[in-house]
Amino acid sequence: MHPSVVAVWIEQGEHSQENAQLVDRALQRLGQVFAGVPVYSNRPLREATVFSRGFLPSTAEILASAKDQDSIAYFHDLYPFLDAQICERLQAVHFPYLAHYSFSENIPIGFVPDLISKEFCDTIRGREIPDLRAFILKNINEFEVEIFYEPPDLRQYRLNVSLNTRRSRQLASDVARLTDDLSYADLEALLKNHPEILRPAFSYYEVELCNRRPVQSSLWPVDPRPETVLGAVLFEKLIEQIEEVRLDPVTVALGGPGEPLFHPDLLVLLARALSSPAVERLFLETWGFDLPRLSSALLSVPERQKLTLILRLPAVDRSLYRELMGVNVDPLLAWLDSSVRESFQVYVEIPKIKATEEHIDAYFEYFKARGIPCILYKHNRYIDLLPDERLADLAPRHRDFCWHLARDLYVLASGQVAFCKQDPWGTRAPHLDLGSHSLAEIVSRTMPYHVHSVRGEHGLLPMPCLSCDEWYTFNA
Repeated sequence: MHPSVVAVWIEQGEHSQENAQLVDRALQRLGQVFAGVPVYSNRPLREATVFSRGFLPSTAEILASAKDQDSIAYFHDLYPFLDAQICERLQAVHFPYLAHYSFSENIPIGFVPDLISKEFCDTIRGREIPDLRAFILKNINEFEVEIFYEPPDLRQYRLNVSLNTRRSRQLASDVARLTDDLSYADLEALLKNHPEILRPAFSYYEVELCNRRPVQSSLWPVDPRPETVLGAVLFEKLIEQIEEVRLDPVTVALGGPGEPLFHPDLLVLLARALSSPAVERLFLETWGFDLPRLSSALLSVPERQKLTLILRLPAVDRSLYRELMGVNVDPLLAWLDSSVRESFQVYVEIPKIKATEEHIDAYFEYFKARGIPCILYKHNRYIDLLPDERLADLAPRHRDFCWHLARDLYVLASGQVAFCKQDPWGTRAPHLDLGSHSLAEIVSRTMPYHVHSVRGEHGLLPMPCLSCDEWYTFNA
C-alpha cells in the first residue's frame, strides 16, 4: 500500500472556536478534503479526539501502527478555507519524494496543512520544539523537506485566514461575508477588490511624546515646530480606544524625531501603556542622555518585561560620534557598561551611511562583546528633507502596497495624526487629530489611501510616495 495521510492534527488556540459559523465551515471543509481520516486536537473539538499533552508526544500513540512514510496533516488551527485542490497537489509532492516534512512557504496559513511523516515524528519526539516550522527552517539540511510553491506569491500581505488569532478570525469572517466559497487562486482578486479587509485596525502605533531633542544632529531634519508635548488626556484616550478595538495586542513605539524622555509625565504614560492588556510590546526610542538619571524610575514601572529601549547611537568612535551628534559619547558608553543596563532590554542602532561605513564592523564587535544586539538601519531621508548620504539606492523596483498605510498610525506630539512617518511634521498631507476623531473614524477616513496603495495607485496619494525609498514598506 502507498503511504497516505492517516491522521489530522489541529493545534487550536484558546479562542479558536469563538465564531461558531466559521468553526462549522472549517469542520465541513475538513470532512470533505480528508474524509474518513481520524481527527486529533490539543483542545476539545467536535468530532476530534483530544490529546492535551501536545503534538509530538501524542504522535507516539496516534501513529503507533503507521508506516514510516504515513503522515499527519498538521493544521496550525481551524481552516475555514481549506483548499482541496492545493491539498491534493501538496500530497502529490510529499509522498512520491518520501518527504519528512512538506509545507508551503508562500501560501498563507489557512489554505493547506503541513504534512509530517511518522519517521520525522519518531526522530524528533524527544526534543523541545515550540514551533515546528521554525525548527524545520533552522535545521532544513537535517531532514527531507519539500517546500511547496503555488502561485500567486502573496507573502507581502502577511495573511492568516485560520482561526488562530483575533485578527485572523476577523479576516476569515470578512472573507466569508464577501464570498460563499474561496480558493487560493481567487484570493488576490478578492484582496484587490476589497482592500479594506486587510485593515480592520492599526497594529503599530508610533507616538511622538515630545518634539524637543537633546541635540541637533545632521541625521535628523530640523524641526520647524514650537516645542510641544503630547497631553496625558490624549494619550489616555488613545490607549482606551486601542483597548476597545479588541483585536490582537498591538505594538506601541514612543519615538518620532523627538526625545520621549523629556516628557514630564513619561513614567505615568509608560505605566499606563505597559499595564494595558492591549499592548504587547512597547519600544522607547531615545538618544539616551537622560537614562542614567531615569534608570531607577524606569525599573519601577509595571510590566517592564514588555519594554524595550532602542538607543539612537550612530557611533562608538568618539570622534565620529562628536561629528554626527555634536556631544561626547562617553556618558552613554559608561551607562551601557553599567550593571543597571543589564536590567533592561536594550538595542543600539547605527545608520548605514557614508560616514559610518568604515566603522560598522567595529561597532558590531564592540556590542557583541557586551551582549547588546545591534540594529543596522537604512538612513531615512524623509523623502527629501535630508541630503542623500546612502551607500546604495534601495528604492523598490516594484512597489507593492505600503505597509505603513496598512497597519501603522503615526501620532505627533500635537495630537495630530500624520499621513505617515515620512511626513514628520504633519504638513505635507491632510491630517486628522486625536482630539476630535476616534480611532474608528481615523481608520475609516484614511481607508482610501490604503485602497489606492493596495491597487498600486500610488500617484493618487497626497504624498510623493513614488519618490519614497523606504523599500521595506512596499515589499513587506
